[in-house]
Amino acid sequence: MRCVVYWTTTAALTAGTLQVAIAMVRRFAFDEFIWVSRDFVWMVPLAYLVVFGACAIPLAALALATPRLIPERAVAFFLMSLAGLAVMLMFPRLHPLAALAVAIGGAVRVTSLLPSADTGERPWVSHWTLLAGTALAVLAGVREVTHRREESTALAELPPARSGAPNVLLIILDTVRAASMSFMGYPRLTTPGIAQLAKEGVTFDHAYTVAPWTLPSHAGIFTGLYPSALSVDWRVPLDERSTTLAEALSSAGYVTAGFAANHFYTSWESGLTRGFAHYEDYRRTWKQVLLSIPPFQTNLFWSIVHDLRPANVFTQLRRFDLRTQTMWTSDRKLASAVTDDFLDWERSRGGRPYFAFLNLYDAHLPYDPPDGWRTKFGGEANDLDRYDGAIAYMDHELDRLVSELRRRNALDGTIMIVTSDHGEGFGEHGLHGHGNSLYRPELHVPLVIRFPGLVPPGRRVDRPVSLRDLGATIFDLTAVSPGSFAGVSLAAAWRSASATVSPVVSEVSAGINTEPSAPVSRGAMRSLVDSTAHYIRNGDGAEELYDFRGDPAEQTDVAATDTARVASMRTAVQRVVGPPLPRR
Repeated sequence: MRCVVYWTTTAALTAGTLQVAIAMVRRFAFDEFIWVSRDFVWMVPLAYLVVFGACAIPLAALALATPRLIPERAVAFFLMSLAGLAVMLMFPRLHPLAALAVAIGGAVRVTSLLPSADTGERPWVSHWTLLAGTALAVLAGVREVTHRREESTALAELPPARSGAPNVLLIILDTVRAASMSFMGYPRLTTPGIAQLAKEGVTFDHAYTVAPWTLPSHAGIFTGLYPSALSVDWRVPLDERSTTLAEALSSAGYVTAGFAANHFYTSWESGLTRGFAHYEDYRRTWKQVLLSIPPFQTNLFWSIVHDLRPANVFTQLRRFDLRTQTMWTSDRKLASAVTDDFLDWERSRGGRPYFAFLNLYDAHLPYDPPDGWRTKFGGEANDLDRYDGAIAYMDHELDRLVSELRRRNALDGTIMIVTSDHGEGFGEHGLHGHGNSLYRPELHVPLVIRFPGLVPPGRRVDRPVSLRDLGATIFDLTAVSPGSFAGVSLAAAWRSASATVSPVVSEVSAGINTEPSAPVSRGAMRSLVDSTAHYIRNGDGAEELYDFRGDPAEQTDVAATDTARVASMRTAVQRVVGPPLPRR
């Protein structure tokens, strides 16, 4: 029994230490996305202790019943093989059978170090685990203390804020397209809550994001820059070259906080957290702990979880698909949790004005809102039904948030901005999802701004605008100096129909792991929207032009018949973001 406990701990801490070390090298030496909680230093070892402990229960029972039936070598071999296989799964290019062979080879080597007789001595590999476990615990503790101290220091060092400065609340509904907004004409009642906000503020009927996916879109909002001027890419986080909105407002005495549900590209490793004194992304739950290790990130595991019928379990075990999906495995945070976290923080923030950023993620794949909302628009609940249900759910939570701020008498002193980072395709142009083109379903997003006194109620702006200008708009409404922050205040658009705003340019770099039919697979793309037309330049040099006023679905490409307009818009794009990159 004692040897089972001993080798369970040894195997768990061995796997945990190696995974933490590999993850730290990938993240901090090579600046890669690893898509795990920043608490992985303690979550990973804890997950292995739980999993290996569960695996050891039958071994322990046999060891107690018949000690000689389960020799120590067998226990060590079994548990160390599991540890080796778990670590090898971090290398998805390695064939599962090769990973298993390496794991078994390592276990054989470890068990060969055991003495032939039970002398109570252990090989060196079992002794260092106590030191490793202690080191990880100390590292986790130091990280937590340092994080809390950094937050306290950031708050203590804030300069005085302007007297009467308003709060700023930026809410980004991740993956929500304008075409699915009932307050913008969609027949399904998806957004009654936002409709009320729209009555009390300004609605931009033609707002466009700077990119059709999360990281460059958020980065564009946070810096006022177009994607080509930023460091961000599919596997590259935002660097420190550009001042962020949170940094600028912190310098003006604002308390800053972020509450993000998108763990792919708005988490601690995205670079978007810079300037936020307080930031919440991954949850601290048992589910998140377990999902932090490769065995629970494999296709085998998820295929079985989604269908527990014995026939399917047998089929999946036979396939033995140990490819991991690290990016897709986390304890998803519902809009209700984000709302609660923000409201709890708002209550305890003190008397300073704040800038808070909320990312609500429920409308992103796999379109899985809570029960009741999933089937709100259809019993069969296809993708679009569930998507619309998720939007309605987020709208419900947004309405709850607004009602609570109103109850606290904090709403009218807050600049509230509701928008989206990008849209979503549901078969338009034969495309699904986002990040694969620059058509309107992926670029056209909702935008509502509410702030009594400075923002006129019930106003609708019909001209196209870019989310790039949100930062400049916030500086305008808060009377904070923008410094070198790029962009033009959108207040100009509701004050005068002829006022100048930023060019509505969108960009996307060449896609990775995309379908060959996706336009982005052919190289980097860019587009421009003017008062009536939408111009797109594809990566292969092909150009498209659509009259989005008369043809909102962009079904008729008029580039061949309106060459003068194409040339004019091509030149306009190059003036903003330079000549196109050569095709890769």
